Amino acid sequence: MVVAIGNPALRQAWQQVLEQVAAPLGVVLHPRAIVSATAQLGPGSVVLAGAVVDHDAICGAYSQLGVNCG
Repeated sequence: MVVAIGNPALRQAWQQVLEQVAAPLGVVLHPRAIVSATAQLGPGSVVLAGAVVDHDAICGAYSQLGVNCG
């Protein structure tokens, strides 16, 4: 499951509710995003089109990487 709310604080709050009931949290990864094989994406992360996540980067839980960020 992924909470599709743009506001990070609200997304985190709703995801924590899901975690309390042991719902599996996924990651949203746009097909045009580039994520290094050594990068780590936390549960509930969202990586949008054109975003680049370099090697050894750590994007913690509830992270959101917008369009074309890097």
